[in-house]
Amino acid sequence: MLIARGDVRATRPSIERMLRRALLFSVALTGVIGSADASAARTTIPVRGTVNAIALAGETLIVARQPQNRGFRLERITPGASTLTLLRLPPSSDEPEVALAASAQALAFSTQTDADSFSASHVYVGTPAGPLRDVAACVAGSVLPPVAVSGSRVAWREGGCGEPAGRPRRVGPVAILIAGPDPASPRRRVAVGPDALPASIALNGETGFAGLLRPSFFSINSEARRLGGDALGETVAAAEGRVVTPVGVLSSGDGVFLLGAPDEDDGGPGAACETTLFNLSPGGQRRMLSLGGCPLDNGFASATTRVAGDRVYSLVAKPRKAKSKAPSPVAFVSARGDGGGTRVLVRGTYRPPRGIAAAESGRVAWWQRRCSGGMEIVTDNGAAPATATSTPSCRLKVLDRRARVRGGRIELRLRCPSGCSGEVISQTRLPRLLGSFSFGRGTHSLRLRLRPSERRLSRLRLGFDVLEGPARSTVIGLR
Repeated sequence: MLIARGDVRATRPSIERMLRRALLFSVALTGVIGSADASAARTTIPVRGTVNAIALAGETLIVARQPQNRGFRLERITPGASTLTLLRLPPSSDEPEVALAASAQALAFSTQTDADSFSASHVYVGTPAGPLRDVAACVAGSVLPPVAVSGSRVAWREGGCGEPAGRPRRVGPVAILIAGPDPASPRRRVAVGPDALPASIALNGETGFAGLLRPSFFSINSEARRLGGDALGETVAAAEGRVVTPVGVLSSGDGVFLLGAPDEDDGGPGAACETTLFNLSPGGQRRMLSLGGCPLDNGFASATTRVAGDRVYSLVAKPRKAKSKAPSPVAFVSARGDGGGTRVLVRGTYRPPRGIAAAESGRVAWWQRRCSGGMEIVTDNGAAPATATSTPSCRLKVLDRRARVRGGRIELRLRCPSGCSGEVISQTRLPRLLGSFSFGRGTHSLRLRLRPSERRLSRLRLGFDVLEGPARSTVIGLR
């Protein structure tokens, strides 16, 4: 399952948010896409708006995105074909949380309007070619419904809705459904007890693992149990105050799990990894996986770790130098299920990969922000490059040191090697916003309106807050 909100690091739930969810559960349980820039192995697809999640369905890319002020879209991108919209949802004042899973035969997608409270949730199932049907809905959903896909089989959570819907005091009956994308396909219902809520699913044909939340009044405890038959099987992993998430099942049959902590601060100078990865053999032997950094985690389930075939794919944060002001470097890596054969596909600091997808063929995809605004999705064949590529930071250089005031405005030339977006702040006297900018690569002119008091100055100190890049400041002589 893939769960995301566009920006992994910016949207990882805080301690306060996790505690708010714990209290909710305690009360309830106790009572437009542009053209692609293609190369032989790597293709970059510019995307308007915000990317929420991606998945690979064979050679087809499935994208969940939010065009600005135009609602929500789930789209299918196939090489050499037009983009197909599979689902449209109306605009919302809240930022939705989504989960997406796909194979060449099946597709599952879920959404919840507001992840911080009981709100409407839906699960949609179908094929990558469409159409999708709404198979589970809650007027007052408690936690985003998890979804999983394995070949032609789909799993999702049914029920677990807040009751009564207007002012929930309890959570209704809940089960896990396993079926095919066709409504006529046989389905299997797996019973879940009244004191647990499935928050993640890893599917391997008709079996797999379910990640369960067992909230208390002050914290959230979790466990992972085997998925098979008509009821949940044995518990294979458990954690108090932390979330254990089944990520996937390797071709060897080993399960891969992410053990996260809501108060983590991975990747800082000297910091130990609070989030860890491990695999579990069918015989119960546990092996910790080290991928050269701290695995990123964004809550109840991960947008940053995937399993496909015999490999584990993950975004990991590298420790940064103690005196560095740059963000922790983030790398997209893959490794065999035993932790060997590590490949670094791409890395970035200010502009890192944000969320990932992987297919059994070895093909991978990730999304990252564009320097000129919006986002872009990169697909790759997953082979180990001779040298790991680094996503360049968005940098800006002010070419002028003096400017003439004309009509209350000044004009400055900016050079943006990879494009640049951000805001200009007057740092003279009281800081104030002078304007914003968004340019493609090259040299551009930026016009700024000054206040009368600023026009009388001989020098003006300006700060440039660059999105996905280091901030810049300069002093401009006025004439």
